Order: sequence, then structure tokens, then C-alpha cells
Amino acid sequence: MAAVSVILAVIPFFCYFYTDRMDSEYPLFSSFDSEKIAIEVIDKEGKSGLFFVRPGTTARQLLASLGSRRVPGEDYKLQNAMKIHLDFKNDHPTLSVGKMDAVKRLSLGLPVDVNQVGKNELILIPGIGEKLAGHILEYRSRVARFKTLEQLMEIKGIKEKKLAKLKRYLYIDNKTGVKGL
Repeated sequence: MAAVSVILAVIPFFCYFYTDRMDSEYPLFSSFDSEKIAIEVIDKEGKSGLFFVRPGTTARQLLASLGSRRVPGEDYKLQNAMKIHLDFKNDHPTLSVGKMDAVKRLSLGLPVDVNQVGKNELILIPGIGEKLAGHILEYRSRVARFKTLEQLMEIKGIKEKKLAKLKRYLYIDNKTGVKGL
């Protein structure tokens, strides 16, 4: 019994030090941690998968690691919460890039653009109910778009304390361009 107890006590230390020094080749997207970015990939049949890659990974690298032999010519660095749709038209690969849906972003703990979300997505954010979501959308339609998150404090029911909590879930996308992520 004593020998079994000693072995069971030693195994976690062995695993910790051994795995820390292993020189294995995990795929780029093997697991999630705070230093990886989330990418959704949709194949030609419409099946989607969520992959976690290191910042600086390119679309070509990701698709090659997924086994795609024919990767479209244009290559670019992936950005957090991108959605990549891979399709084949006339036997040539095509790639379209967009943003991951707000529901997926929120479930991954990623913020959503307050200027793009609808009422159903706003309700998913802790502290925002149907009534407050309606007020946010009403205000957004009046001002065309939020320029800063501080503008939310002009809405009844949002003060500094609530805004501080909401900032974890909301952002404003001021970037322009095709990839605009």
C-alpha cells in the first residue's frame, strides 16, 4: 500500500517535468490558451470547425496543416475570430474571409462589435436584458453608429460601473478594408 501511494504521488511530478521538456509536434491548432487566436474554417460541404492557432499564423499554413493540398494563392496573417470559407469553383480553390458570428465569439469569451450585433446577441451579454438591448439598438439607430463605448452611458440604465462590466464583451471596430477584423 505504501509503495502504491509513493508511485501515485510521484506520477504527477514526472508527467509535469516530462511533458514540459517533450519535443513533440502538436498541430498548430491542438488546444486553446490565452495566447492563441480562434479561427472558424468552413469546407466546401459546409462543415465547420473551430481551430486555435498561434498569432502570426497565415491562412496558407492553417489550411496546409488541415491537409488541403490546393491552397488559394493569396496568403495573409490570420486575425482573431476570422471565418474562412474554402470552396472550389471550376476545380479551382476559392477562399472567402469574414467575421465569426457574434454568438460564437461570445461563447469563446471574445468581444463583439456593438455596431454590428442585434438584439438576440446583446441579450447574451451578462447585464443586458431585452429592455436594455432595445435601448442600445434604439440609440445606435439615432446616432448611426457608436464612435466610443463611453456613448453607452448616455443610455438609461448604463452608468460607469455597468459600462466597466460591458467593456469585456463589447468593442467598436474602426478598421476598414476587406478583412476589417
